[in-house]
Amino acid sequence: MRLFFSVTFRESVKDTLCEAIERIRTCCEQGSFTTRDNLHLTLVFLGEVSSSALPTLKEAMEEVNIASFPLQIGGIGCFHQRSGSLYWAGVEASDPLCSLYESLCEALIKRGFAIEKRDYRPHITLARRAVLKPDCDRSVLSVPVFCTQADCFSLMLSELQNGRRVYTALATKALKGLLQ
Repeated sequence: MRLFFSVTFRESVKDTLCEAIERIRTCCEQGSFTTRDNLHLTLVFLGEVSSSALPTLKEAMEEVNIASFPLQIGGIGCFHQRSGSLYWAGVEASDPLCSLYESLCEALIKRGFAIEKRDYRPHITLARRAVLKPDCDRSVLSVPVFCTQADCFSLMLSELQNGRRVYTALATKALKGLLQ
């Protein structure tokens, strides 16, 4: 099973992100664009994990004790790759978001899971393998700055279905209370 942990979004957030994806699409000769149902903020990518580990992963989720918090999204960035660029919406690396990430990592490491040893760079992938048209007006490539509430996180299954990547929540943990 290919698994990761993420924060998922309300429909209004998906609306804003899908508008940005459409602007990117109009500027591209080619690319693979994130579908509405797959929009998420990755916390920890685990990769291939045996289904027998699910109870342990759910146990790690339960150990995380973080309050719900505001999540600021906005701006656009790009990771240049040989096969085309990856465009993403920025996410503020706020103290509460970093605390959620660190708490989850600690709970996973304590249970023997390997976690990537690089800095956490929160972002929301909008397009992969994107190649812009030479005459593209790059000023349309944008994501307005807005806030939403992170009130839960999920353990997600990533699988191919009919040639398309599909993400399914296997477990969800509500974040406690509300951070003001």
